[in-house]
Amino acid sequence: FTAFYKPTHMLINIRFFIYISASFSLLIFGLLLMPGCQSASPPETGLRSETDTLLNAGNIWKFDSIIAANYNQLKWNETFVAIPNERLDNKSVTRKGLQLIFELENGDTLCRTNDTSVTESKVNYQYCTKLSNINHWLILGYYYEWSQYEIVNCSTGKRTQVMGYPSFSPDGKYMVCGSLDESSEGINGIEFWRLKGTSLQLLLSRELTKWGPNRLAWAGSDTLIIERYFMLNSKPGFVKVGMPSK
Repeated sequence: FTAFYKPTHMLINIRFFIYISASFSLLIFGLLLMPGCQSASPPETGLRSETDTLLNAGNIWKFDSIIAANYNQLKWNETFVAIPNERLDNKSVTRKGLQLIFELENGDTLCRTNDTSVTESKVNYQYCTKLSNINHWLILGYYYEWSQYEIVNCSTGKRTQVMGYPSFSPDGKYMVCGSLDESSEGINGIEFWRLKGTSLQLLLSRELTKWGPNRLAWAGSDTLIIERYFMLNSKPGFVKVGMPSK
């Protein structure tokens, strides 16, 4: 009897231990799922909207609302500047018929040729000015239903499209280009560039849907003031944004 009883008793104990262990595991799992027992959620670190923050490659541009009257004394730059009368630099920039001709410092010649057809390929190139601080020319192309600024390296002829009329920081380290277009036919957005001599490094290029930059002003070498218009109500607002530290 003793030899038969002990194994049976041991088997019951093992089954009871397994049952208790499984029940305890289910209880712990259930407690973890209860809202009151969950740990607090970490603070949100993502972008709330394009109206207050832009992010690219680890750099953050945070837009803080400001009172415009505090910055009336600043020099404001329009993001779009029409040049009614083209003034050519006859030494290096000339026009011959439909061609806008650039004599490059390396001895080569660059031509931008107008297309006068009434099609989507239509374009009229207009010379704006020389950006001496970065040794580039600025031209404006009027296309079929939109316009586009372009800068041309005076030495190499390399062409770079930019969103708007460039605005330079006082220390010459940054260039910002913006475009306000409520028609949805052209470009509406903003770009931030870092400058190193004549080289350009694009830090951020973002097309916007909720607002567009109308005017830009610098309140120091690393602080930009933007007059922006919101698309839904065409209501202006003013924000300041700091340049990235890296």
